[in-house]
This record gives sequence, C-alpha cells and structure tokens, in this order.
Amino acid sequence: MSLRARLLVGLGVVAAVLVFAAVSVTRAASAYLVDQVDDRLSAVAGDWGPPGGGDDGHTFSPFYFGVIDPGATTVRTVQLPDVGPGGDSPPLPDIDASRARAAAATGDPNFTVGSDGPGVRYRVRAEADRDGDRITVVATSWRTPTRP
Repeated sequence: MSLRARLLVGLGVVAAVLVFAAVSVTRAASAYLVDQVDDRLSAVAGDWGPPGGGDDGHTFSPFYFGVIDPGATTVRTVQLPDVGPGGDSPPLPDIDASRARAAAATGDPNFTVGSDGPGVRYRVRAEADRDGDRITVVATSWRTPTRP
C-alpha cells in the first residue's frame, strides 16, 4: 500500500472517530437538557394548586397549567405562561387530552407537543390526581424568550 493510500485511510479513520464523538456528545447533552426540563416540570407539577399569590390572584410563571376533568376531551387552561418572546403572549401548547391521559397512566408522564404558533414546542408533564380521574398538565416552552 502506498504512503498516499495509508494517509487517506488514516485520515478517514480519524474523521470517523471525530464524527462519532461529535454525535455522542450532542446526544448526551440533549438527553441531559431534556432531563433537566423534565425534573423542573416534575417539581412544579408536584405542588401546584389554583393560581394565586398576587393581589389579583395571579402568579407570574413561565409555565402553562391545565386540567383534564373526568370525561372531558379537551384540556381546560388554568393559567397561561406570562413569558413570551418580546413581551407578547406566548403560543399555547397543543395538548391532546387522550395523549395526556395515556402519559399520566404510564411510568413516563413527560412528552413533547407542538403549539398554536410556528416553531414553538412544549415539554409537557401529565399527572393523575389521587383518585386517578382528574389529570393535571404542566408545560414549558422549548424556545427561550428573547430579551428586548
């Protein structure tokens, strides 16, 4: 094998190792960040109640809170997120009630949905109440709000 061929094979091996390392690091970082969001949703979902705290009964929050009542086919909004890009109202998550019920019934209550706005996705956590009839839904946007 000529020197040129050996160099090309060596460069090919180095390139393949670098591509593999880059993909591995990207996937690991992505999984870590998704786990952080899921942990945050879990902490918020565990002890939220009716909105309140301010003089007008409203609490500032970047989270969407919703409820699926027994027999309901849609998610009833309890509190909208206050944080939107450029101070605008953020798009709302497009949560399917049957998917949220299924997620709450399994051991993996977190899932990702789209929204009623372009390019915005939400990470959602659905949990059943003690009786298992009512489903509470907490969601946060994947898109970071822009600062003015």
